[in-house]
Amino acid sequence: MKEYQDPRLFVVAEPAEALVKAGKAPTAFDAFAGASTGESLDDMSYKAQIGEYSLINRKRFYATFEGEPIVQAGYPEMCFNIAEGINRGWATGNAEDWYKKGINASMAFYGISTGNLTVFFAVPGAALGNFTTQTVPVNLDTYYAQANVKYAGNNTTGLEQILKQKYLAMAQGSDLEAYYNYRRTGIPAFLTGVGIGNAGKIPLRYQYPNSEDITNPANLAEALQRQYAGKDDIFGKMWLIQ
Repeated sequence: MKEYQDPRLFVVAEPAEALVKAGKAPTAFDAFAGASTGESLDDMSYKAQIGEYSLINRKRFYATFEGEPIVQAGYPEMCFNIAEGINRGWATGNAEDWYKKGINASMAFYGISTGNLTVFFAVPGAALGNFTTQTVPVNLDTYYAQANVKYAGNNTTGLEQILKQKYLAMAQGSDLEAYYNYRRTGIPAFLTGVGIGNAGKIPLRYQYPNSEDITNPANLAEALQRQYAGKDDIFGKMWLIQ
């Protein structure tokens, strides 16, 4: 979201305290900092505690006992699915129209439209429930006109744009669906490192449970041989994503 100057960032996250103390305006995109997906949890936790990283927006996610809506098959996803299908030549139509509909629908889910957006950030060091109120000007046409957002056409770049915007729409409220989409497409490309484990590779599947090896060894062996050359490999590609 920071890369795209995306106003959804102000709704789902808070500026990094250390950057605000260093003089960054809390509503400036460069006041936000995310951890690498490959960083160790110990380092990530420490840097978050000393304010180097942005935290999840406590007004949105913690101010009440009402949970974030979970969307398993929502309108934004449908729009991006149709756009992807047209981009890949699986369907006819205007991919850009569906791509834009998906973006705008995701923005609307977070209460964002062209105009002034009111956002809330927790007061550093104060008890939970104390928030500052900020106003952020939003223009969705200007957002879409950015070179890295505006649809590049029915080509590889356009497909990557569709899938990245789909990821942004699904990242906070679709459980594991964002991961499943990454697993299918490889987009977005996550940073890897010691925090990932597994020699820096992101797993693609669960292993079969031990109960299968105990109660159903013959069929388990056959299934592994058919699918993964006999190895219960967490990086093996099942038929669904081949």
